[in-house]
Amino acid sequence: IMATCIDTGGHRTKYVYAYCKGRFELNIFAVKGDKGINTPTIKGNATRNNTGKIPLFSVGVNSTKDVLHTNLMTEEEGAGYMHFPKRDVNSKKFIYDTKYFKQLTAEKRADDGRWTKFRTRNEAVDCRVYSMASLELLEMIYYPQGMDWDVLEAEFHEKIEEELNAIEIEPDDIEEEEKTNNYNDWRDNY
Repeated sequence: IMATCIDTGGHRTKYVYAYCKGRFELNIFAVKGDKGINTPTIKGNATRNNTGKIPLFSVGVNSTKDVLHTNLMTEEEGAGYMHFPKRDVNSKKFIYDTKYFKQLTAEKRADDGRWTKFRTRNEAVDCRVYSMASLELLEMIYYPQGMDWDVLEAEFHEKIEEELNAIEIEPDDIEEEEKTNNYNDWRDNY
């Protein structure tokens, strides 16, 4: 996870401020939804004009949902196409099931340009919108020339290899692990 946005709206604002304080360098961003119709995904720079005195970004939720729903309608792989991994029958990992897609499509655009819920649960929409905001914040802060995903992927794999190679395992531990575990290299799952 390269970054995350945490919504400061709601009933636990002070707790979110306290959690986000000092975590900006870890790319944990405090955000608040902006209900304007044409507000961009990230509305300008962060403000510290809040009770937590932390960097707080405004997220244009309506315009970002416009992009999200346009992307959901994209049928050909390429820019904007959304990939949803298929379910592995033997896996206990999270799957994209009917419940998820109902949440992802739980809102509709009203005539005034604002998105409104027509289903009770819409967490998948919120998570996707804030993921899109996280990506834009990363680009704004660290990659003003744009993100090159091939380079980022290569850097990620290099870092993982360095971390794996730095782990010191005793030969006895390896033999014991091979006896108790019946699986391939962890990378086979990706």
